[in-house]
Amino acid sequence: MTYIYNSIFKPDKTVFCNNKCNIPYNEYNIKTLLELFLDLYNKYLCIPSLYTFSLMTGITEETIQNYVTDARIAITNNRREKVQGKLYNSPLGVTVLANNDIDTGLLYNRQNIIDHESVKQGISFNDLCKLTEKTNE
Repeated sequence: MTYIYNSIFKPDKTVFCNNKCNIPYNEYNIKTLLELFLDLYNKYLCIPSLYTFSLMTGITEETIQNYVTDARIAITNNRREKVQGKLYNSPLGVTVLANNDIDTGLLYNRQNIIDHESVKQGISFNDLCKLTEKTNE
């Protein structure tokens, strides 16, 4: 990413400006760069992050979020899809998804823990008898 920044996005030293990127900051330009970045990461099967996008373009993370408010969400969604795709390729990965992934909807461990805790906290028959005795008095 640093190589791409130095080769493409680094501004010419003779031009005085505040920006660390030679492309004008506006929503359209940054969104387009974000789409290209995600395509590049998808092509090479890498997991993207806002930090590496910032390294590639020279635009700070705060500036990216100011111009493209959903940039972090787009990168997070892309990263989650990549990880899930890699997990589906192995039996252990499928088990991990089954136990932890909300999108998969299985959540075996979480449901078992919830069921176990609700049984622990449930009222027994003896407790019901005590309740009825107190209300009769």
